[in-house]
Amino acid sequence: MTYLTELTFADRDVLLGGDEESAWILDRERKVDLIVKNYKAFQALSLELEAIGGLYHCTPSILEGQPIAADWYVSLAGYSIKTLRNIPKRYGQFGLTRKVEGLVKKLREGGSVPLVQLEAFSEWINFEIDSQFPTNAERTTQLALSVVLMILGGRVIGQSQNIGGNDAVDLLKTLIIQWFEKKGRTVEAEVDFESEEWSLYSSAVAVGDVKRIRIDTTLRFEFVSGGDRPDIRIFNRAIEVAVGEIKGRKDLSNAWESWLPGLYNHLRTWMAENVDRGRLFFGTLISEEMFTGKTSRGTTHNGLSTMHNQGLLLGAYNLSNIVSGAPAAVSSFDELMESLDRLI
Repeated sequence: MTYLTELTFADRDVLLGGDEESAWILDRERKVDLIVKNYKAFQALSLELEAIGGLYHCTPSILEGQPIAADWYVSLAGYSIKTLRNIPKRYGQFGLTRKVEGLVKKLREGGSVPLVQLEAFSEWINFEIDSQFPTNAERTTQLALSVVLMILGGRVIGQSQNIGGNDAVDLLKTLIIQWFEKKGRTVEAEVDFESEEWSLYSSAVAVGDVKRIRIDTTLRFEFVSGGDRPDIRIFNRAIEVAVGEIKGRKDLSNAWESWLPGLYNHLRTWMAENVDRGRLFFGTLISEEMFTGKTSRGTTHNGLSTMHNQGLLLGAYNLSNIVSGAPAAVSSFDELMESLDRLI
């Protein structure tokens, strides 16, 4: 028996919906925003490097003085982050003992790297750049900037997808905060999962930075996913009362190949670990096929309704419908929040 047994599983009319087209447009806007930010930052850097003769030549002092210089040189050499993960022997020959990806990230974030490693990185990356641009005649500022931005463009796609994947999580955080604030409960937030430092939530805190939400010092929502961790974990004091999967989707093409089977396996694992925990699903786009499990070709899979009928899924919620104010969807979410509120 779960801790949230009184919940009503929403029917298809409540769950179906979500605007796939608007999600694609939002993804486009994120990519353009990232591209513009990259252009401004690296165009300014190109002028500074040109002034000191460092457009095509890396030195430890440049790396120490310019946080994104390592990104510039790696991109100029034609390397994506993914490629760097697969060539440790190549840069290891130059005495570089740490992963290039980690070194670049460390510098980008303003951290320090031992001088001997900066020297090894410089020697390696200069070798790579010289092999790509062997003659001085082609070493123009415009070409260097173009190559760097083109390589970084591939990174933008992944960055946009990662940000988009957090949209649904941030949406759920906002709905939870607003619901309990309206209820008159004390809402606290924690942005550093390891610190155990709580503070009253305010609009000055970016909801994307919030890792945990605490209600009246008793009810706790955790959003620290990764590995086999659920996307959301809900605690009443020290007791974990529910776990859940959160999916922000703009593309339905891989529903059967990827995330629905993944959800089904997660639910089975969570049930085996602790049968008493409520198991929940939050999504931004739910189709008829996702709900019923029946594809247009007539094939039957484990849809949300089947997962519920098997006792795996206790509650499912369409965040897009809730935000848009659809009465039945709002009522279903209210029922979940009321159930949790009664635990306090």
